[in-house]
Amino acid sequence: MSSESTLPPSTNTPNELIRTLGTYIYYTRFPHDKKDIKYTVGVLWAVDTAITTLISHTIYRYLITDFMLPFSQLVTTSTFVAEEALSVFLALLIQCLYAFRLFTLSGRRSDIPTAIILLALAAFALNFASVAKMTNQMMFSQVVSQSVKLIKSLCWGLSVGADLLITLSNFWYFARLRTPGWRGRRGGLRKSLYTA
Repeated sequence: MSSESTLPPSTNTPNELIRTLGTYIYYTRFPHDKKDIKYTVGVLWAVDTAITTLISHTIYRYLITDFMLPFSQLVTTSTFVAEEALSVFLALLIQCLYAFRLFTLSGRRSDIPTAIILLALAAFALNFASVAKMTNQMMFSQVVSQSVKLIKSLCWGLSVGADLLITLSNFWYFARLRTPGWRGRRGGLRKSLYTA
């Protein structure tokens, strides 16, 4: 049995344990959620677990199998590219799930969830284009070219915009639901929340 055929234990075991525990807590705490939300949470957990597995394999390949190779001779592995593609897909799923939850939380108002979905789709399309550019490069040292750096920076900007919109909207709608007198004369809290 060669050393290349054995896979290492996950390098992210504590994080994987926390994610699995969080998924378990969700299913035990909210058993009456709609089935489509439950399936989405299961898919998110499965995709995240697959990403962790691919990262572990990539780390093993570069640090153990190709340990003595110079950086300029490292070949891009398929697991590296697959992990990038799954990460892009996972980000889209998570942002769309939050957009759906905000849609239901806001009383079916679609302006903010639509903006979140548009930002998420634009980031997904650009990220997927950068992953496609990465697949054209055989050598690992050439994976991140100037065009990939530019596309990735645009993607990060769009994703951060969507995440900020999600976070501020969650604060806005949850504060309205949990704080009595939110709609009263104390509008300063509302204004300071949105300016923050």
